[in-house]
Amino acid sequence: MTLEFNRFETFLASVLIFAEASQFALISLIHYSLIDAILIPIILNLRHIIYGYIISQRFDIKKPFITAFGLTDEVFAISVNTNGREKFIWGLELGAYLSWIIGTLVGVIFGAFLISNRILAKSLVFSLTALFLILLIPNLRGYNALSALIGGLIALVFHYFGYTSVGILLAGVLSLEMVEHYVVIFLVAIGTYLARFLPIKFKFRELKNINEFLNYSSTALISALFITSLVSFPIELKNLSVDITSLVLVSLSYVKWKNLGLSVIIGILIHILLSSVLM
Repeated sequence: MTLEFNRFETFLASVLIFAEASQFALISLIHYSLIDAILIPIILNLRHIIYGYIISQRFDIKKPFITAFGLTDEVFAISVNTNGREKFIWGLELGAYLSWIIGTLVGVIFGAFLISNRILAKSLVFSLTALFLILLIPNLRGYNALSALIGGLIALVFHYFGYTSVGILLAGVLSLEMVEHYVVIFLVAIGTYLARFLPIKFKFRELKNINEFLNYSSTALISALFITSLVSFPIELKNLSVDITSLVLVSLSYVKWKNLGLSVIIGILIHILLSSVLM
């Protein structure tokens, strides 16, 4: 809500999109370009094509229109390593969805109080950076690491010159003042759902080359989002040192426990502590 979304828009985004990286990308980019705010989240969610393909091969999916909606990164990671039924996936999705909605409501109701504290507000904004780092870590293998490096460097260069969205999408910065947040939310929600639904419904067979392309491009995009959320110009060394120290601990906690939510919370708490001591 600190980023020009009213309470209803914030809640609506969580209800319809249900994709953490995409929602964070949307709210991060909407200030630069509404076109980017629509395209980047959808491109990020193209990785769900792979999720849907794998799930369709390992489970007997009877109702893809339901299963596709909640097929998040975490749900996929858990379900792909089990031999359960489709209803098992539904159970995972329901738990994750309710947690996401409740968390959004807490933010909507108590958000003003939380951001009234300058240190706490900075630490909550830092959660975006922590999230992108955690999403990036599992992809840093082989050529994906090179994709992350290239994507991050390109984004950093354009970010320095004030063209953040160009660096992320490598496209012109287009602004459509008449487009409302509701349109952006609905378009991202539709793109997210279709990326999850289509491969489950039609059970694509030959996706090797597409797999590689989507894998590398998603890694580069996440890296770009991470870099641009971490670095701001002019650089303030004290703020950057707090961010980097917190991110190191976020990385260590994620490597140890493989829990996205716990790692972000640890990062926020460490960030608050360091900010209180150093600022």
